[in-house]
Amino acid sequence: MSEVEIFAELTNMVDVDPFSLLGISVSADEKRIAKRYRFVAKQLHPDMLAGTNNAKGLTPNAAAQVIARIVNPSYQKLKHENSRQETISTLRLRVRRLVRTEKLIPTFTHAQQLANTSDDSVDIFYEQALTHLAESQFKSIDELYTHSLEIGQLNLVYLRRKM
Repeated sequence: MSEVEIFAELTNMVDVDPFSLLGISVSADEKRIAKRYRFVAKQLHPDMLAGTNNAKGLTPNAAAQVIARIVNPSYQKLKHENSRQETISTLRLRVRRLVRTEKLIPTFTHAQQLANTSDDSVDIFYEQALTHLAESQFKSIDELYTHSLEIGQLNLVYLRRKM
């Protein structure tokens, strides 16, 4: 997939699951979301990327687009309690639909493991898997895309387990 197609897909995901695009838990509060947002914005700041020569990494121009088209809109959707709760409700509705049509089949390793984790370990496993994925989520546009998809699936499985 080209970078343009990836950006289009990621931009569409802002309305579907902004939690996955920021790499944050669906149970995160406003303070934790703001902290993650500041961390990501700092990580993608042009001054932080200026000295990197990694061909596969995010260029300053691509990072600016990620911030403007993906990170900022996701944060705007999650920073207020009402819109955050509305987003969670929409995700839960999506989970119900997928379960009813038997289409909630985890394809990523972490989501499969979460689906099979014992009830008393669900929260711990979810947070650990999310942290692991979020660590390298913004290293390149490809990793942003794949990790965001994986976190999105992890969120759906987690919500399913909690319902």
